[in-house]
Amino acid sequence: MSDEKLMKEYRGPSRQYPSIERKYFIRIFAGLMIILLGVIGQQINIELSETTVLVQGPDPGAGPSEVGLDIDVTQTGGALAMLAGSVINLRAISTYRDEYGEIKENEKRPEMLFILGGLLLTVVALGISGYFIFPSSA
Repeated sequence: MSDEKLMKEYRGPSRQYPSIERKYFIRIFAGLMIILLGVIGQQINIELSETTVLVQGPDPGAGPSEVGLDIDVTQTGGALAMLAGSVINLRAISTYRDEYGEIKENEKRPEMLFILGGLLLTVVALGISGYFIFPSSA
Protein backbone atom coordinates (compact mmCIF):
# COMPACT_ATOMS: atom_id res chain seq x y z
CA MET A 1 0.00 0.00 0.00
CA SER A 2 1.22 3.47 -0.76
CA ASP A 3 1.64 5.89 2.15
CA GLU A 4 -1.00 8.29 0.84
CA LYS A 5 -3.61 5.54 0.49
CA LEU A 6 -2.72 4.20 3.92
CA MET A 7 -3.14 7.65 5.49
CA LYS A 8 -6.53 8.12 3.85
CA GLU A 9 -7.72 4.71 4.96
CA TYR A 10 -6.41 5.03 8.52
CA ARG A 11 -6.99 8.55 9.76
CA GLY A 12 -3.55 10.06 10.22
CA PRO A 13 -2.07 13.49 10.75
CA SER A 14 -1.99 14.48 7.06
CA ARG A 15 -4.43 17.05 5.62
CA GLN A 16 -7.63 15.06 5.37
CA TYR A 17 -10.22 17.78 5.63
CA PRO A 18 -10.17 18.68 1.89
CA SER A 19 -11.35 15.21 0.89
CA ILE A 20 -13.93 15.12 3.71
CA GLU A 21 -15.29 18.50 2.70
CA ARG A 22 -15.29 17.60 -0.99
CA LYS A 23 -17.32 14.45 -0.31
CA TYR A 24 -19.69 16.48 1.88
CA PHE A 25 -20.34 19.10 -0.80
CA ILE A 26 -20.80 16.43 -3.48
CA ARG A 27 -23.37 14.63 -1.33
CA ILE A 28 -25.24 17.87 -0.57
CA PHE A 29 -25.21 18.75 -4.27
CA ALA A 30 -26.57 15.28 -5.16
CA GLY A 31 -29.45 15.69 -2.71
CA LEU A 32 -30.27 19.13 -4.11
CA MET A 33 -30.22 17.75 -7.66
CA ILE A 34 -32.68 15.01 -6.69
CA ILE A 35 -35.02 17.64 -5.26
CA LEU A 36 -34.62 19.70 -8.44
CA LEU A 37 -35.38 16.69 -10.63
CA GLY A 38 -38.58 16.16 -8.62
CA VAL A 39 -39.66 19.74 -9.34
CA ILE A 40 -38.84 19.38 -13.04
CA GLY A 41 -40.73 16.08 -13.24
CA GLN A 42 -43.74 17.63 -11.52
CA GLN A 43 -43.75 20.59 -13.91
CA ILE A 44 -43.53 18.24 -16.91
CA ASN A 45 -46.45 16.26 -15.50
CA ILE A 46 -48.53 19.45 -15.14
CA GLU A 47 -47.69 20.59 -18.67
CA LEU A 48 -48.61 17.20 -20.13
CA SER A 49 -51.93 17.17 -18.29
CA GLU A 50 -52.88 20.50 -19.89
CA THR A 51 -51.82 19.46 -23.41
CA THR A 52 -54.32 18.72 -26.15
CA VAL A 53 -53.76 16.86 -29.39
CA LEU A 54 -55.52 16.96 -32.74
CA VAL A 55 -57.08 13.63 -33.73
CA GLN A 56 -58.52 12.88 -37.15
CA GLY A 57 -62.19 12.04 -36.85
CA PRO A 58 -64.04 9.33 -38.77
CA ASP A 59 -65.17 11.83 -41.40
CA PRO A 60 -62.16 13.11 -43.38
CA GLY A 61 -64.09 16.17 -44.52
CA ALA A 62 -64.89 17.31 -40.97
CA GLY A 63 -61.24 17.81 -40.07
CA PRO A 64 -59.41 16.93 -36.89
CA SER A 65 -60.92 17.35 -33.45
CA GLU A 66 -59.07 18.52 -30.33
CA VAL A 67 -58.74 15.93 -27.55
CA GLY A 68 -57.20 16.31 -24.07
CA LEU A 69 -54.61 13.79 -22.89
CA ASP A 70 -56.41 12.99 -19.60
CA ILE A 71 -53.23 12.62 -17.53
CA ASP A 72 -53.84 12.72 -13.80
CA VAL A 73 -51.64 15.17 -11.93
CA THR A 74 -50.40 13.84 -8.62
CA GLN A 75 -47.70 15.19 -6.38
CA THR A 76 -46.40 11.75 -5.44
CA GLY A 77 -43.26 11.83 -7.60
CA GLY A 78 -42.32 15.32 -6.48
CA ALA A 79 -42.94 14.48 -2.83
CA LEU A 80 -40.81 11.33 -3.10
CA ALA A 81 -38.00 13.35 -4.71
CA MET A 82 -38.23 15.91 -1.90
CA LEU A 83 -38.08 13.13 0.69
CA ALA A 84 -35.19 11.33 -1.00
CA GLY A 85 -33.18 14.53 -1.46
CA SER A 86 -33.69 15.62 2.12
CA VAL A 87 -32.71 12.18 3.44
CA ILE A 88 -29.55 12.23 1.33
CA ASN A 89 -28.66 15.71 2.59
CA LEU A 90 -29.30 14.81 6.24
CA ARG A 91 -27.23 11.65 5.79
CA ALA A 92 -24.45 13.77 4.23
CA ILE A 93 -24.49 16.09 7.24
CA SER A 94 -24.39 13.15 9.66
CA THR A 95 -21.54 11.50 7.75
CA TYR A 96 -19.60 14.78 7.65
CA ARG A 97 -19.93 15.17 11.42
CA ASP A 98 -18.70 11.63 11.97
CA GLU A 99 -15.76 11.96 9.59
CA TYR A 100 -14.75 15.39 10.81
CA GLY A 101 -15.06 14.25 14.44
CA GLU A 102 -12.16 11.87 13.85
CA ILE A 103 -9.76 14.63 12.78
CA LYS A 104 -11.21 17.52 14.80
CA GLU A 105 -8.34 17.65 17.28
CA ASN A 106 -5.65 17.90 14.59
CA GLU A 107 -7.33 20.16 12.03
CA LYS A 108 -9.63 22.99 13.07
CA ARG A 109 -12.32 23.82 10.53
CA PRO A 110 -15.63 25.73 10.77
CA GLU A 111 -17.64 22.53 11.25
CA MET A 112 -20.86 24.20 12.37
CA LEU A 113 -20.71 26.67 9.49
CA PHE A 114 -20.65 23.79 7.00
CA ILE A 115 -23.44 21.96 8.83
CA LEU A 116 -25.64 25.05 9.06
CA GLY A 117 -24.94 25.81 5.40
CA GLY A 118 -26.03 22.31 4.39
CA LEU A 119 -29.16 22.52 6.54
CA LEU A 120 -30.00 25.97 5.20
CA LEU A 121 -29.58 24.83 1.59
CA THR A 122 -31.78 21.81 2.26
CA VAL A 123 -34.54 23.82 3.95
CA VAL A 124 -34.52 26.47 1.20
CA ALA A 125 -34.60 23.79 -1.52
CA LEU A 126 -37.50 22.04 0.23
CA GLY A 127 -39.38 25.33 0.58
CA ILE A 128 -38.94 26.30 -3.05
CA SER A 129 -39.75 22.83 -4.33
CA GLY A 130 -42.79 22.63 -2.06
CA TYR A 131 -44.03 25.88 -3.58
CA PHE A 132 -43.86 24.35 -7.07
CA ILE A 133 -44.93 20.79 -6.25
CA PHE A 134 -47.80 21.67 -3.92
CA PRO A 135 -49.24 24.87 -5.40
CA SER A 136 -51.86 26.61 -3.32
CA SER A 137 -55.27 26.59 -4.93
CA ALA A 138 -56.33 30.13 -4.08
